[in-house]
Amino acid sequence: MYGRILGQGNFATVYELEIEGIKYACKKLKRLPDSYENEERQARFSREINLLKQFDHPNIIKVIRYDLTNYSYLMPKYEQNLETYLQQTGSLINNYDEMNNIMIQLTQAVKYCHQQGIKHRDIKPENILIENGALVLCDFGIAMLQEYTNNNRLTTIVQGFDSGPFTASEVKSQAASITESADVFSIGKILQYLLLQDTDDAVVQSSSISEGLKRLIADSTEYDPKRRIQSVTAFEARYRFEINDYLAVKEDPIILTVELLKSEYDEGIMNDFIADLYGVTDDIHFYSILSKLNKSLVKDWFVESESSLSYNIERYIQYIQSDSFFCSFEEVDNISSLLYLFYNEMDSSELKKDILMALTTISYKYNRFSAMRTVLSLLSNLTGVDEPIFALLVQDKNIIYFKEYVKHILNVENYFDRSKINPCILKYFQT
Repeated sequence: MYGRILGQGNFATVYELEIEGIKYACKKLKRLPDSYENEERQARFSREINLLKQFDHPNIIKVIRYDLTNYSYLMPKYEQNLETYLQQTGSLINNYDEMNNIMIQLTQAVKYCHQQGIKHRDIKPENILIENGALVLCDFGIAMLQEYTNNNRLTTIVQGFDSGPFTASEVKSQAASITESADVFSIGKILQYLLLQDTDDAVVQSSSISEGLKRLIADSTEYDPKRRIQSVTAFEARYRFEINDYLAVKEDPIILTVELLKSEYDEGIMNDFIADLYGVTDDIHFYSILSKLNKSLVKDWFVESESSLSYNIERYIQYIQSDSFFCSFEEVDNISSLLYLFYNEMDSSELKKDILMALTTISYKYNRFSAMRTVLSLLSNLTGVDEPIFALLVQDKNIIYFKEYVKHILNVENYFDRSKINPCILKYFQT
């Protein structure tokens, strides 16, 4: 028998339900006299259950048991949602650590949804449950998902919905194309609500919160979805960058800068990053920073300051070849990918030679086949023995070791097509 009502909306009621002494929450679909509308609601409810069954994330509500005959499902019971929580605590403008705990869990939940191809579309305080600092996102009743029909044509389920100030304009207007930015809008409004307990745009500008957070809220809650921050990943990078100074336990500011630059380029921030990196004296810290680079950031860095990039690449390859360096096999793959980026971006034959030798050394040392294939791929790009990079390799003081390493790679790596490598170069390393 159902217990007290914990909450209700337009489509369903959530009851307390006790089973073997444990209290749960049970969500049950509301029935209407109109049979056609009931069918639509039932289809929506079934989709929600099927979605939640597939999800596996600590910040998304879990389905414990479900009944598609009676259109209900059982889930863990949470004592509070974000709305009731804030009614007790008030604005978190003076408690950034607690606000950060909520925001990070929320962004992680929504990023996971987007990775599964799901747009929630109804992120609001009532759909964010909290207990003992743990947060879960719930109510996927109007989530937008992609399904394959019988003829394998990709279709999108679109239903307009208005959940008040937390709902993006395109969701309200039943737009046929809804992107991740619709959920970004809701998250931006949640951030504003946590800080000010108000969703009015004008209140933000007159508040005492930092200019960086004001810009973040404004950019994430733009009415026009094309002008809005486009992904939760980009939102999170900016959020973590802006909030860091206000937290008791701070993240590495340079790594936060890297994550921000990866999501959006800013010349001033890039110059700050370049200057700050020269001040990093600890090799492990330096290595961890460069390990966060991606292709777009390497290209931006090259454009901004080729000399700075060259200097730091040299420092990086010196460290990974040093006796003190050790890493996991997974890290070897990351190093290999990063060195490949460096090699293709730089113009200097001398630096390309150093990168190729470093990559060869680490692939040999860790016997990692994926890194070995990268070595052979770069060797296949050399057109002949008269190419400057090859000439520099042959003249290098460590050519004996390098030749031995390449010969070993050629002997053990069986998947790379040797015919791609210039015959003269291949013969040099095989003899």
